Amino acid sequence: MKNKINEQLHLTENILNNINTKEAVDYATWTKDKAQIKFSNDIPKFPITTGFIHWCNLGINIGSEQNKIRQ
Repeated sequence: MKNKINEQLHLTENILNNINTKEAVDYATWTKDKAQIKFSNDIPKFPITTGFIHWCNLGINIGSEQNKIRQ
């Protein structure tokens, strides 16, 4: 499994290196952040309460997906 992961990361790196824009850096950063959130055993848990302000980072978009920080 580790070899398959490394192969996919290498292919992704090659694609992003050929783009060479800030958008590629943002996408790579979001991919890293998303993996960290997904596979971390330290996911913060907090109650959702009416009247509180909540933030949501929707990440980097693909096509017409949202990519904003929402409040």
